[in-house]
Amino acid sequence: PRPKSDLGSADDDDEEDESLNTFKAILNNINTEKIVRCYQKIEEITFAATEYANTWLSYQALYDMDLNQVFDSLGDDIGKWKKLLVDMKNSATGAFDGNEAEKSFGPIVIHYGSVRNKVDEKYRNFRQQTFKALKNRLGDLLREFHQKATKGKHELEETSFDTSTTKEIVSAITSLQNLKEESARWDELWGECEAAEKLLVNNRYSLGATWMYASRIRGVLNDFFQVLDMRWNSLKSEAEAIYSKLETRHDTIVDSVTKLEEKWHAEKPTQGWASTWTDEEVVDWLKEYEGGLLRPVIE
Repeated sequence: PRPKSDLGSADDDDEEDESLNTFKAILNNINTEKIVRCYQKIEEITFAATEYANTWLSYQALYDMDLNQVFDSLGDDIGKWKKLLVDMKNSATGAFDGNEAEKSFGPIVIHYGSVRNKVDEKYRNFRQQTFKALKNRLGDLLREFHQKATKGKHELEETSFDTSTTKEIVSAITSLQNLKEESARWDELWGECEAAEKLLVNNRYSLGATWMYASRIRGVLNDFFQVLDMRWNSLKSEAEAIYSKLETRHDTIVDSVTKLEEKWHAEKPTQGWASTWTDEEVVDWLKEYEGGLLRPVIE
């Protein structure tokens, strides 16, 4: 109801129009479109403020994160380690541009100065831990890489196709193929290791006197690939001779097995004791039969 004066008479009050005693008549003069726009503006401001506040609340994930699990998931993929460090740096830089400590959305003011300092410190701590973990992982990887390349080079130097037995020929070819497949990504891996090593040095991490530098591994890799190319070209040039040896050996085995089969049918054990043999005992007996003639075939 509208306020009214005590000076008027009771009769006058009773005779007054009811609409004059309230503000109901004002509703007819209100522009409802402006009210809707006001509410929309309020909603936009509160939504923007909420979204901005949520970006800061999302940094709680930094405190819930188990870095050891993150490092385990990265494994020996040096490219992923580098990407993680770059993303950490970009995230921190993007979030903390400028020196502002508050942001206003109309009448709503969000003070984030103290939170920003804590998150910034957390990022620095995480990057330091990640760099240390990368250094340890990269050091182990470089040593293993050097050992593989050195061992592979020695295996290649000992590989020869000038052998007489089928087993040796097949073993040499298999070893060469395995080394070629295993080393297919070594150049790419070396490049990733060298880049990660430079990243550590550029961030002032001391690698130590016992560090296996990527430049040292490069020399071993060059020697390895040189010998690999020589052996692979040798295999291709001697393919016809190797195939001829295998074919000759195959014919010899087929002939021996045929003769042995004929003899086996005439001399095979049929006594009751033989029927109780296990599979392993049968195989062992066949290996020794006829002076071990079947041993190469069985093995």
